[in-house]
Amino acid sequence: MFKPTRIKVLVIATASVLLFAFMPAAFAATQLAAYVTPSGVVNGVDFTGQPVIRLLNADNSLDTTDSTTNVTAAIYSGSGATLSGTLIVRANNGIATFTNLRLTGIVGTFNLSFVASPSLSTVYSGSFNMTFGAVANMAFATQPSGAVNGALFTTQPVVKIVDVSGNTVTNSTLNVNP
Repeated sequence: MFKPTRIKVLVIATASVLLFAFMPAAFAATQLAAYVTPSGVVNGVDFTGQPVIRLLNADNSLDTTDSTTNVTAAIYSGSGATLSGTLIVRANNGIATFTNLRLTGIVGTFNLSFVASPSLSTVYSGSFNMTFGAVANMAFATQPSGAVNGALFTTQPVVKIVDVSGNTVTNSTLNVNP
């Protein structure tokens, strides 16, 4: 918000000083700032904490007049996952709010980037971890081998519980029976 600024004007003909206030024009957005960074990131599920990006002008104030700039989300760092949902959001009164972003893939640490069109400075989220998703299947961690009729396998099978992307669900309490 802008505050009125007083200036003095000297009128030479009368040698009087006048005071008056004026309101400077709003500055257009020059940069992006991450207001809310991703949180609650679980494989294949919408983030529980969706990103919110603010469009700031040159004096770091929110540009509340901007409802035309598009902000695009993308994976900046981290690998083995895909970002999906509505990746391009139009600002509303200087704020771009994402509502359904999700990562699907291999668990790990990620950062997102946010770029604006028209071009403003890019902003990056803080690092966050994607954890495994809900139980989806079982998979062999170790395949059985050495089968001989009437004898134990020489290599016993090891089965793991996995999510939709094959990540091991480490807190599963499922029992696996032969």
